[in-house]
Order: sequence, then structure tokens, then C-alpha cells
Amino acid sequence: MSLRQRCLVAIVIVLSLISLPACHGEPGKGKAVTSIQLTAPNAVCQQNGASGTNVTMGQDGVSWTTAPSSATIEIHFASGCGFANGCDYGPTNGPISSGGSSLPNGSTIQYSSIKLGGASCNVSGAGLVMRH
Repeated sequence: MSLRQRCLVAIVIVLSLISLPACHGEPGKGKAVTSIQLTAPNAVCQQNGASGTNVTMGQDGVSWTTAPSSATIEIHFASGCGFANGCDYGPTNGPISSGGSSLPNGSTIQYSSIKLGGASCNVSGAGLVMRH
């Protein structure tokens, strides 16, 4: 292989290493809606099986469901919650979509109240944390 060919190969390799990582985007960004299943054993609200926790969400928002899927869901946040579809949802059968979120990275929003199947449950400090 001539010197000119080796230089060309080296340039192609360097350019590939520089440009390929840009094709993948940043971790955590994309069009992924965060799925949360709400349950209320012993009238304590749970998100994905845990009570009193904050679930991390992205800019594309949240989709809430409950079991059984025929049960109604009603969710309320304080005004200014930052969701495209508002701060009050339901009562309706799931899934419920929040729409995108305009919250700054690291913001935490707490649920004001949650009702599943018409029965209130204890929110216990549960909420959502925005991560871009």
C-alpha cells in the first residue's frame, strides 16, 4: 500500500470516528413517553409498584394506566404543572396521556390527588422528575 493510500485510509477512519457518534443523538432524548401503571393497594397510590417515589420522565410526557384497564383514572397536579394537556385528567378509562412537558431539567412535580376506580388513594409524596 502506497503512502498516499495509507493517508487516505487514515483520513477516512478519523472522519468516521468523528461523525458516527453524532448519528446517535444524546442519551435520554427521543420520542419515548414514560409509561406509568398506577395501583392503590390499601389505598396507597403506587407508580409502577412503588409508593412515595418520583418517576423520571422525558420531554414527551407520561402515559398513565391502571389495572384493570377498565377502571377509571383521575389525576390532578397544581396549576402550572407544565404538561401540554393540562394539569387535571379524568375521570376516564386509561390510558391517559399528559402530552409533552415544558418543565426545565431537574424539575419535580408532585401529584395533588389520584383516584383509581373512583376511590382516592394516599399520594404519599409521589411525583415526577423531568430529565432531558
